[in-house]
Formats: sequence, C-alpha cells, structure tokens
Amino acid sequence: MKNFMRLMAFVLLIGGTVFATRKAGLIKPVAETAVAAGIPQASPYHLTYNDEVTVKYIYGATVQPTCEGPDKKIINGVCTIGWRVNDQSYRSGSGTYYVCVYHYEFRDGTSSGSYVETNYAPCPLS
Repeated sequence: MKNFMRLMAFVLLIGGTVFATRKAGLIKPVAETAVAAGIPQASPYHLTYNDEVTVKYIYGATVQPTCEGPDKKIINGVCTIGWRVNDQSYRSGSGTYYVCVYHYEFRDGTSSGSYVETNYAPCPLS
C-alpha cells in the first residue's frame, strides 16, 4: 500500500508537471528528458520499475541504465559485468611491488582495453 501511494503521488506530480509544461511548450517528449529526471535503472522488484513505466507512458522515452566502470558494458539494453582476465604480472623496476596488466571480457565476445594496477603480491594469471 505504501509503494502504491508513493507511485500515485509520483504520477500526479509528474502528470501535473507534464501537462503544465507541455501546454506552455516548455518541454518535448524525448529520451533526454527522462534521463535528466534522474530515473535510476529499472528493476521489477522496486518502485523504480513503476517510475520507468510511468515515464515511458508520459514521455514516450526510453530510460538508459546506469552502466559505469571499466568492467561494465551495455549489451542488448542490459548493463552486464565482464570478467577480469590477468594478462601479465611482473616486478616493478625498483622491485618493491608487482605490476599487473589485465582486461575485461564480456559475454558478447568483446573485450576492453588493457588496464594496469600495482600490488604487493603477483596477480594470478588467467
């Protein structure tokens, strides 16, 4: 019941805003409007899923999921996490730490560029 009330309040707030601003010609129903509204990645188990459905209905927009980080990539509209593949592990020139060179591979067969990190222990090679 609490989630339903929150959704109804959201719909009334957005609906009133859209009606007033559309009538005044201040906004256009484009995808950027929904992204700018700050709607997070949708999940059918959270209220944000209903928010996305509401925004799609009102604006006719598609909300892009947040997918940031070197190990993440949008594949078929879904943010997926790649797996790390260690390519090299060697001691630094000073010998005080190890240098690890790695990349990420994704389920669609693509891979990221190479990344480098330093550690006090060698990285296990894949």
